[in-house]
Amino acid sequence: MISAPTFSKVGKNFGKLRNTGANYYGSVVNEISGFTICVERDLSAYNNTKQLQIILLCVVSLVSVIIMACLSYILTRPYLGMVETFEDSIKRVENGDFSVRVKLSRNMPEEIENIQSGFNEMVEHLDDLINQVKKHRWSREMQNCPRLRRR
Repeated sequence: MISAPTFSKVGKNFGKLRNTGANYYGSVVNEISGFTICVERDLSAYNNTKQLQIILLCVVSLVSVIIMACLSYILTRPYLGMVETFEDSIKRVENGDFSVRVKLSRNMPEEIENIQSGFNEMVEHLDDLINQVKKHRWSREMQNCPRLRRR
């Protein structure tokens, strides 16, 4: 070896030098001159760069996951609000309040608007049916009660 970072390696046979965890030795044969060009590289800079790149990759991944979670929340919040509105309306109908109607939102997709209008029509139809049954029941009670018919 003609040149090296330390004088202790000058004059040594390149084949005797080994790659270690701290250094890397590389060589190329010059075809014109026949000399072997040898390179010794300190791996500490490479290892430091590799560690920084791994840390950077982890940080970028974590930030990406956080951004995706925030975007998912922001983009799905209106839909979750509509689901909660439907849930509250359904509970009110279960409790016998047939006057409930879901407010139509203009910012929702057509499918959600169809569900909203379908729900409102269904509750209105149920309310009409219940009123018809009550009316029919009342008229039957009137027919069966002779004292009320005389008045």
